[in-house]
Order: sequence, then structure tokens, then C-alpha cells
Amino acid sequence: MAHYLISGATGVLGSHIFRSIFNKGHQVTLMLRGRTEEERRARLKELVLFYNLPQEAVDQVRLLHFDLSRPHLDMNLEEAKETFSSADHFIHSAASVRLNQTPEQARTMAIHGTKKLLEFCERWGFPNHLKKVEYISTVGVGGKTFSELPEAFIHETRDFHNNYEMAKSESEDFIEQKILQGLPITVHRPSMIIGNTYTGAILHFHIFYTLIQFLSGQMTGGFLPTLGQRKLDVIPVDFVSHAITSAAIDQNTRGKVLHLCSGPEYSIPLLELSILSRTQLSSHHIKLPALKWIPQVLALALSKATTYLPKHPATRTLKSLPHFLNYLSTKQEFLNTDTKAWLKTHNLAVPTPEAYLPAVFDYWIRRTHE
Repeated sequence: MAHYLISGATGVLGSHIFRSIFNKGHQVTLMLRGRTEEERRARLKELVLFYNLPQEAVDQVRLLHFDLSRPHLDMNLEEAKETFSSADHFIHSAASVRLNQTPEQARTMAIHGTKKLLEFCERWGFPNHLKKVEYISTVGVGGKTFSELPEAFIHETRDFHNNYEMAKSESEDFIEQKILQGLPITVHRPSMIIGNTYTGAILHFHIFYTLIQFLSGQMTGGFLPTLGQRKLDVIPVDFVSHAITSAAIDQNTRGKVLHLCSGPEYSIPLLELSILSRTQLSSHHIKLPALKWIPQVLALALSKATTYLPKHPATRTLKSLPHFLNYLSTKQEFLNTDTKAWLKTHNLAVPTPEAYLPAVFDYWIRRTHE
């Protein structure tokens, strides 16, 4: 039985990784926010309930408070020393994915926290039991610059869609230096994570689900920007989780950059996704406005006008449109040839959209529209 240390376990990906590792009978320590044991246990109970884990899991799992936004991560250093000294694997999944962070906020969450955690690994982990670190990054580190993002560290200057991408890119620069110094780290770059392949279940509905609501015309009264040949790379959470836990026990992945994404072969055309979202919603007897296509430039100008709208749940959603349109204006593909070859050695394969989109849509619609 191995001891896994996981940060970000209350997030979409980290929680699924926790579930997978716990179900295999391993010892697990979760790093999460909660100054008191009672607060931490309450957050764990939410995961246990969502994933239908045995109630005794609440007592079996060790919980360690940390906060990426605070000096020294707001951790008890004696507890940190004890935990890192006994861990066999560390999966760093914690992040703030908010797209409207300031540069300072984004760097604090993505870079400061990562540096401190790797310091703990070097001081207490690697001299004892720690075998390898799995660092969860994002395909967004390519920013707007790469039409084809390579499966490698990037050294070119880039423009980014937002400060989250910028900070993750700088964090990867730090990780690469640590790898060159000999630390055993694997970098994982997921694309847009969505629900489980078979059930569609996901802990939190996030940007993808707002995007498909937008593409259905629900949010805009049917007005949509012309989509052209743009595609969206999405990937089910269970596939990403399985790939990361497989890499954790494979020393051949040391120093590698793995693209956990659909890649050029299975990325979904946005027009197809728009049609599918309308078909799925209509099948649940949800009325939709007729679509009216407008140029992207006009759509962006109209979306920016939402800044001046009063505060309201509906306008809060509309205010996220500039972020979507910013992404939609960039044609990108994330190469995954080398990653697919590695996946094959673990009997894993990138799933096709046909295999997971029906379940993903059904789960979302049943929980938000019925």
C-alpha cells in the first residue's frame, strides 16, 4: 500500500484522482483549505457523498490544511514535515482557474504555492520515500501563440488569453528547471475537463457547461457569432485521472510533458457542438430561440457592453462571454502523438466524443434544467 499526497482534492480533477486512489486501497492524505479539523472533515464528507464512498473513508483519510494564497501556505510545518516525509507520491492538482485574476493573484496561486510545495519535497520528501511528483498544468500554457502546441516545454515568448495561462506558463518554467536539476517530475497538460465518460458526473459545472449553454443560444436570445472551422478540445475527467495515476507509478514518465487531451483527431467542431447542444436540450422538451448568426467582431463588441449591466445572476453569466469569444478567436490544436504512444503501454486510449458526450449532456441537463 502506497501513501499518496494530493493537493486540490476538492476540485473537479483532484477529487476524481482521490476517488481512484482511495478505491485501490492506498493511504491518502488530502491537502485542502480548512483551518479546523471540523471544517476539513465537512469538505471531505461532501466528496464521500458525491462519489458514494463508504462512510468510514471520512475517518481513514488524513487531512492537511493549506492555502495557496497565504505565506508558507498557512501550513503547520511539523505536520507538513511528517506528511511529506512519509509520502510515496505527490500529485499537485491545486489551482485557481478563475479567468479574471490579476497577474499578482494568478502568480501567487500558481507559482508561489508550487515553489513552496517543491521545497517541502526536496527537504523532506525525496530524502525519504517520495518517488515522483505529478504536476497538473494546462494546455493553455501555449497561449495565443501556437497553432499546434508541442508535447514539450516552451521557451518562446507568448501572448496569453488570461493571467491564469500566463502564471501556469511561468510555473512550468520553474518546474523545468527543477527537472533539469534531477527532480523526478511529470507535467500533465489536460485540455478542458468535462464529466465522466460513462455517467457524465462531475463535481462542479464550470466553463464547458456555460459554453454549451452559450452555443445553444440560450444565453443570447439565439444570437451567436459565426463559428467557422474552430474546434474545442475537451476530455473526460475519468480519463485524465486514470492517466495521471498511471504515470505516478511509471518512472519512465520522469521529465516528460503529457498532453491529456483529445488532440487534433477528436477535437469537436464548435458548429457541431452547437447543433448537438440544441438537439440534446430539445430532446428534454426545453424551448430554444432560433439561431441568428452575427460576425465575431460584432459579437465581441456586444459582449463587452455587458460590463455596464447591473448585477444580476443572468448578467453575471453574460459577462463571461468575452472570455469565450477570446478563446473562439484562436485556432489551436494540442498535439498528443507521443502521449498516445505512452498511453498504449498502459492499455489506455483517448476516448471518442461519441463515447462520452451523450452522458455528459444528459447529466448536465437533468441537474440544471429539470
